[in-house]
Amino acid sequence: MRLGNSGLSLFPLACLLSATCAAQSAPHLTISQNAKHEVVAHVSGLIPSCTLTANSAEPTFSIQGMVITVTQGVAGYMCTNPPPADKLYQRTINFGRLADGTYTINWTFPALKGTIAVTGNPARVSP
Repeated sequence: MRLGNSGLSLFPLACLLSATCAAQSAPHLTISQNAKHEVVAHVSGLIPSCTLTANSAEPTFSIQGMVITVTQGVAGYMCTNPPPADKLYQRTINFGRLADGTYTINWTFPALKGTIAVTGNPARVSP
């Protein structure tokens, strides 16, 4: 499995529409492939430290047809005044080897969505 570049980054729509997104390090989704031809997703960025935020558990995923849903557990924390700084969220999940097709990836929290195409033998991932 090969990539044309080192990886594929998918940003939330809000990031594409906001000039402040890059300065705030909003979460973004990166898709890559490892040496075993497995598709790997990585999310990195700042999320709130209080109110509704990700818990410490690792995310889980399910694949139904061409939709991959990644579920991150969440927890509610009271905010102080002033609220604490945002915290860094980084999670990586291995989807394994995927059959040819166009997949939609839905990451529940932070809310991210992307589409990838897997084609060929060895497979290749593209936007």
